[in-house]
Amino acid sequence: MLIQMFLSKDTYQQAFIYCFKIQGCLKSTHVSANNTSKMGTAVHSELGELSLKMANENQECLGESIFGAESYSANILHITKVSVDWGKKDIKSSEKEAPKCVLGLSAVVTGMGIYLSFERVESFISTAISFQVLLKSLSGPKKKSTQPRAHSSKSSGKGTQMLKFHLEQCSVYVLGETGLENTVVPDPKRVNYGSQGGRVIISVSADGTPRTANVMSTVSSEYRKLKYCISLKILNLKLSVNKEKRSKQVELAKARSIYQEYYDETRPVSKVKLVDIRNIKFVQRLGGLKENAACSLFSATEISLKWEPDVHLSVIELVLQLKLALHNSKLREKGNEQVEDVVSDVKDSNRKNETPPIPSGHSEKKKESVFAVDVEMLNISAELGDGVNATAQVQSIFSENARIGVLLEGLLFNFNGARLVKSSRMQVSRIPSKSAAATSDPKGATIWDWVIQGLDVHICLPFRLELRAIDDALEDMLRALKLIVAAKTNMIFPVKKDSSKARKPSSVKFGCLKFFLRKLTFDIEEEPIQGWLDEHYHLLKKEVGELTVRLNFLDDFISKAKKDPNSTDDTNNSHEEKKIYINDVEVDVNNPSVIESMREDIYRRTFRSYYQSCQNIEFYKGSGAYKNDQLQSGFKLSTSRAVLLSISAENLDVTLTKIEGGEDGMIEILRKLDPVCRELEIPFSRLYGANILLNTSSLVAQIRDYTFPLFAGTSGKCGGRLVMAQQVI
Repeated sequence: MLIQMFLSKDTYQQAFIYCFKIQGCLKSTHVSANNTSKMGTAVHSELGELSLKMANENQECLGESIFGAESYSANILHITKVSVDWGKKDIKSSEKEAPKCVLGLSAVVTGMGIYLSFERVESFISTAISFQVLLKSLSGPKKKSTQPRAHSSKSSGKGTQMLKFHLEQCSVYVLGETGLENTVVPDPKRVNYGSQGGRVIISVSADGTPRTANVMSTVSSEYRKLKYCISLKILNLKLSVNKEKRSKQVELAKARSIYQEYYDETRPVSKVKLVDIRNIKFVQRLGGLKENAACSLFSATEISLKWEPDVHLSVIELVLQLKLALHNSKLREKGNEQVEDVVSDVKDSNRKNETPPIPSGHSEKKKESVFAVDVEMLNISAELGDGVNATAQVQSIFSENARIGVLLEGLLFNFNGARLVKSSRMQVSRIPSKSAAATSDPKGATIWDWVIQGLDVHICLPFRLELRAIDDALEDMLRALKLIVAAKTNMIFPVKKDSSKARKPSSVKFGCLKFFLRKLTFDIEEEPIQGWLDEHYHLLKKEVGELTVRLNFLDDFISKAKKDPNSTDDTNNSHEEKKIYINDVEVDVNNPSVIESMREDIYRRTFRSYYQSCQNIEFYKGSGAYKNDQLQSGFKLSTSRAVLLSISAENLDVTLTKIEGGEDGMIEILRKLDPVCRELEIPFSRLYGANILLNTSSLVAQIRDYTFPLFAGTSGKCGGRLVMAQQVI
């Protein structure tokens, strides 16, 4: 079957003709209708293998090995089998009520494969816009009613009330190219000079030239363009919609997305698993306390996400190319109009397509939605720089309403394989601020206080975590991403955005941050080799002391036996004819080999005792930082020398609020506390600070395995201001 579509439109005395040619192949078709049942007419149809591909496409541009299926690499869409049923069915809303007959539509797709590239998506966009223009010209102008339509929440009861869709297996492949060209982009620098000028942007260098950055590719010209493939595989996707009950339900058994890069079309050079989710379920119903409130539930067994800068740049480049294709298609439809007029018309059309404003009463009702969350396992990992990676793991996420709060269980946060934060249970929620009534916002913005409650929180600073190097790597990564995205934007889609629009103020404002922790432990981890040496030093000291005593006792005994051969020993039995017994063994004291063997036996017993003591040591699991060090991988810390410094607090209550005046207020505090800062007018690049109010029932500071703590206190209270400032380098 060959489908050819030609669209034409006469605009501004010019004719534009667009062609989109598709080849389709359908192997089998079966349609049956039955009206003998009491339910009325029922229609059943089955479509066999269906394939669609572009007839005029250059097949050499597609990598068959990348798509993984030689016969389907040229297809746009491939469907194995589709079954569609339409007719009335009996349903039960509850066990007490009688079954009700409603009209339903169900579709089952056995297998589906979608193969996309930029050229194909560009053709789709051009054809869709052509269809849109053609339909507008055929329909003609429509009169707009000034009165807003009243949307009834209840369904009319006509038409299809039940929709069911089941997709057993689906694979989506997106093939593209990414690269980096040598270019020069503006590189303004944001600096905070404090009292000397505040926060300024430096866009000119010291010699008066514009501050720019050179973006250059580090690979050879042969590999300037990398081919990549983003694949998404879905298993058992179910969708059901009940218009009568106003409910929606989506179930997904498994989904996985993989990103691969290729120098050629034979083997991938990198492979990244972006998304891996299992047993996803989403249910939405209207109801609850208010009539228009939406009650939603999201549950999942496992969700794994990963972010990498290469994938981020590839997706950004693909989005820019699609925006350019959409922009060019709209320009072609507008004919000889100016580019500025086209952009304004597009914006006006977007504004017209927006939904009309809803009265405030309706908007308030819609905002009272309930969103419940139940996730058993969440894993998030990210490559944040050169040699810097971070992972976050949560064993359980639960919330009856995520707009109010979320409960996290088994929280772990790792940096470069080292554990930084660990908590068995933590709850993050928000409450209306108490100070909102006293200092009400004239704009009517809601002020919320964020509350973090924890059962036990363990914060560990690993012994070899290079914080400064990590900070530099993060800063370099953010700067590189910003410059590369700017370079790609200037080369692919250099259309400036209208920044003259004033941003609407947020309707939600931040009040303060509160911590309620039952137990908090902060540790500075001991270096493994020092802890190992300290632990084994005490063990060796004990065993060597016992060894020395045994050897001295043996020497004294032998010397006495040689001087007085007729003497007897009650402990070691008696000797006969210059022979003695030690531990029921006959020993000749005049034989040097026998004495030497006795000494070796004492050494063996000592080593065996030392080995047994080492096996009985309770080792500290550690943060995991020492696992990456080959020299210290075998040194395990004991629980007695696990940390260098440990600070623990119970029933900790901390409240953090903003300092009045912001950064200017923090600089004023620094000038009062530090006379050097005031005299020399020291500028600062970063400022962090807050008003702090702390209450605790106990506070203990311990150094290594010392018997007595460095500090111990009960019923502690503290209040003041905490400011951390970094000077301009």
